[in-house]
Amino acid sequence: MNKKIIFFTLAALVGSLVIAPLQSTEAAPYVSGDGSISKYLTKIKVEQYKKGSPYWSYIVKACATDYPLAVAMIDLKSDVEKITLGVNNVIPKGQCSFYGAVMKANDGKTLGATMILKTDALTEAQSILSKLPSTNQKDASIKRLMELYNSLGFIPKL
Repeated sequence: MNKKIIFFTLAALVGSLVIAPLQSTEAAPYVSGDGSISKYLTKIKVEQYKKGSPYWSYIVKACATDYPLAVAMIDLKSDVEKITLGVNNVIPKGQCSFYGAVMKANDGKTLGATMILKTDALTEAQSILSKLPSTNQKDASIKRLMELYNSLGFIPKL
């Protein structure tokens, strides 16, 4: 079973290496927890779902201002939870996309987001694969690896 997972993961990795040179590598992931506005990612809505409720409506806008953005996933974070949105989308230059969720948080000021580009997702997947045989956290590593590959559109068959 583990050999099948590693085989198909490596097959997906080889396929991704063919696609990787086609993706832009100029932008680094953007992380915001303080309400600041990035060149590519902006908080649009941070609103408590109901007064006194621990749930918040949270929406961010990703805009490709300089060049197309190949977005793999958006991680939405609060002081209580993290939600990963598998996007697998290319935002054309000059256009925007909106992403959001209803999230649990103690304070709306703790809501932040990370935009992970496809190139960054591939780099992280390669890093996980290179450390996989020696890691003590194989289940967590494989789960994250599957999140990355699913967001990139690679679904290994077992």
